[in-house]
Amino acid sequence: REAMKSYPFSKYNEEYQMIILRARFEYAERSTLGTQPERYRMVLDEYFNYKNTFPNGKYMPEADRYYKKAQSKIDVLPS
Repeated sequence: REAMKSYPFSKYNEEYQMIILRARFEYAERSTLGTQPERYRMVLDEYFNYKNTFPNGKYMPEADRYYKKAQSKIDVLPS
């Protein structure tokens, strides 16, 4: 995230955002059951951030998979 702030017009911003999305997902996966719902919602936030910034991005299929997995986890986890 710091790289995106320091270099807002970098040609690597799409990659940076995808790395953040992957990291959020992995963080949610490794979290305790009590914190997982909140962390999966953070994955959804990052997904929409990526989708709004790069609607036709080269990582969109991967981002969609993370979105679907996170949404399905939120649906079954206790809030």
